[in-house]
Amino acid sequence: MHGFDVNSLYPSSMEKFAIPVGKGKFFEGDYSLWFKDIFGFVLVEVNAPKNLKRPILPHKIINSDGSQSTIYPVGT
Repeated sequence: MHGFDVNSLYPSSMEKFAIPVGKGKFFEGDYSLWFKDIFGFVLVEVNAPKNLKRPILPHKIINSDGSQSTIYPVGT
């Protein structure tokens, strides 16, 4: 897995690439049985084991003082 943080990627992507439009479709299960190529936004649920040495998914939270922090939760 690789993570990238690129400034102004959104405007340049909007200029060069198509965006998904239209009514969304709900699908649950193995997408490879129905779709060859997925183009669009995909909402996924990730279940990570509790014994990870390096967390994989960041989550931004708002602290009680109004500041923001990024946490990397693991487990269920």
